[in-house]
Amino acid sequence: MADDSADYRWSSYRSNGFGQADPLLTPHALFTDLGQDKVERLAVYRALFRAELDTEAISDIRIAL
Repeated sequence: MADDSADYRWSSYRSNGFGQADPLLTPHALFTDLGQDKVERLAVYRALFRAELDTEAISDIRIAL
């Protein structure tokens, strides 16, 4: 895959996170609900991908695997 969502060719991240035009995409209602305007929606969408797992969550995932 890719280390960064923006680097993955088939991801909609560049469109939803940075506003890059993509004629294949139609904004989803959940995306449009993220903010009052385009700038706010883009920022909130990018923030969704910045969350880091805490050590307890990582440990739980490793145990489950």
